[in-house]
Amino acid sequence: EEKALLQQSFREQPERQADWEREMGLNQLLSQLGDTPLSSNFTAQVLLHIEREEAQLASLRRHRSPRASRQRFGWPRWVIAALALGLGILSVQQYQSGSRAEMARSVERVSTVASVSDVGWLKDFDAIRGLTQAPGTGDDRLLQVLEAAK
Repeated sequence: EEKALLQQSFREQPERQADWEREMGLNQLLSQLGDTPLSSNFTAQVLLHIEREEAQLASLRRHRSPRASRQRFGWPRWVIAALALGLGILSVQQYQSGSRAEMARSVERVSTVASVSDVGWLKDFDAIRGLTQAPGTGDDRLLQVLEAAK
């Protein structure tokens, strides 16, 4: 059944048959080589090779120059901290200058209104406040008429 499926696959995709034949040829060549016996200290040799590579890497890490570490990691940390601090100070200054400009515009508007209007009515402030506390007489009726007219 598997052989039939394989033959059907080769009919549908002829390039797979060429790949299959190459694989079969390679398997036959490998089976002719036979098993090569490993040396009795194969594991020890592999572990010794690994230890040498680790020692070389550790030596490279110890002798790495500061410039090489900067190139690997980018800018030094103090440069990044200084940039962050500078940006923070700049943003605080911009906020303060914006709030000062808004306050100056407010003072200008108030001073313009104060210079145009007469402030004599402020002398009678208590009398004016007393008028607002008096009960309304005809205002409610006037409001009803205006709403009905709409």
